[in-house]
Amino acid sequence: VLAPRSVESAEGAHLSVLPDGSVLASGRGVDRDRYTIELETKLRGITAIRVEALLDETLPRGGPGRNGDARFAITEARLAARDLELDVDDDVAADASVSVDVPIAAASADYYESRFEPSKTVDGKDDTGWTPGVGTGKSHAIVFSLAADPTSPGGTIFTLVLDQRFGQQHTLGRLRVSATTDALQLEAEQLGRRIALLADNTSDAPLRRKTLFDDEVKFVESLAATTGKISRETGERFTGGACLRLSGGAAENAAISEMNAAIRSNPGPGEFRYLRFAWRKRGGGGAVVQLADNGSWQSKATGVERDLRYVGGRFDEASGAIVVQKELPDEWTVVTRDLYADFGPIALTGLRLICPDGEYLLLDSVQLARSLDDFETSRP
Repeated sequence: VLAPRSVESAEGAHLSVLPDGSVLASGRGVDRDRYTIELETKLRGITAIRVEALLDETLPRGGPGRNGDARFAITEARLAARDLELDVDDDVAADASVSVDVPIAAASADYYESRFEPSKTVDGKDDTGWTPGVGTGKSHAIVFSLAADPTSPGGTIFTLVLDQRFGQQHTLGRLRVSATTDALQLEAEQLGRRIALLADNTSDAPLRRKTLFDDEVKFVESLAATTGKISRETGERFTGGACLRLSGGAAENAAISEMNAAIRSNPGPGEFRYLRFAWRKRGGGGAVVQLADNGSWQSKATGVERDLRYVGGRFDEASGAIVVQKELPDEWTVVTRDLYADFGPIALTGLRLICPDGEYLLLDSVQLARSLDDFETSRP
C-alpha cells in the first residue's frame, strides 16, 4: 500500500485518509469528479500500480461507488512521478516540470461490464472508461502495468489522477492504491465473465454461498401450515429434485436451525448479504415471502419496527412491504435482493410463506451469498 501524502477532489468532495491507507469520499455528491492523489514510496523497480475500490458502510448500499446503486466508473487514469529528494526544495517541488509522466503499458481488472473494459481508462478519451457495473457488496480492482520503472534512488512521489466523467454520480467512494515489484503476466480480458482476484479462493465457497432450500425434506417439515397445506412437490420443481408447495394459506417457522445467518454490509466468512429464490403462482393475485429477524417477525434493525416482507403480485396487506414483482405469473421467476440494503443488519432465522388466494404457491432454490458474483462462481 502506498501512503497518500495529499488527496484532492476537483468538485469539492471531502477525501479523508483512513488508517489502512485507503481514501474515503464523503460530503456532497457530484455527477462527475477528478481525484488527484499524491503517494510516497521508497520502493525501487515498481512494475504495476493497483487501485482497489473498497466497501464502506457509509456509502450507498455499502459501496464501492457513490452512486445510489453503489456504481462507479473511471474514465481516464494518469500517473506521474518525481524524485522525492527534490521535494526538500519548495521551489523545485512546486515546479510541475520536475514530474515525469509514467507510461501505462496495459490495464486489467477483476471484472468489467460489457463495452467498459479497463483498457479504456488509458485511451485518452473522456467518453470511455472502466466500470464493473452493478458491483454492490463487492470490492473490485484495476491494475495498471507500467512500461518502465519510474522510481528514483532516494524515493519517489507519484501523482495519480483518476477522472470520473461518466455522470450520474458514478464516482469512487473508497479506494486504496498499492504498488508491486513483481513481474506481472496480465490475464487476458474475458468479456462478460469475472476474472478472480488473486486474493479470492474458491476453496472457501461454502462460506460465500449457502443453500437454504433446494430439495431438503427437513426444511419442508420445519414449516408449520397455519392455514392451507405445505408439502414437498417433485413434479414442478425449478432446480434439483423438489420444491416447496403451499396450497392456499400460510406456513411459517421463525426459528429454522439451518437458516440462521448474519446479514451484513461487508460480510465475512459465514456471513451474507444477498438473497435469491425462485417462485411461481397458480391462480389468484399475489404471494408473500416474509423473513424473521432473530426469531421475530418484526425487526428494529433500521431503528423502526417493520415486517420483512417481499410481495409479488397483488396483496391487500402489502403496506410497508417491498414489491419485487407487479405480477406473479404461473411460470418460474427468479428474485435477487440485497438483504442489507432492504432490511439492515438482521439475524436471519426464519421464513413465512403466504398464499392468500388461488390454487398454490411454489418456492424453490432459496440461497444466500456474500456477493452477487458468488451466486455464479461458487456453485457446487
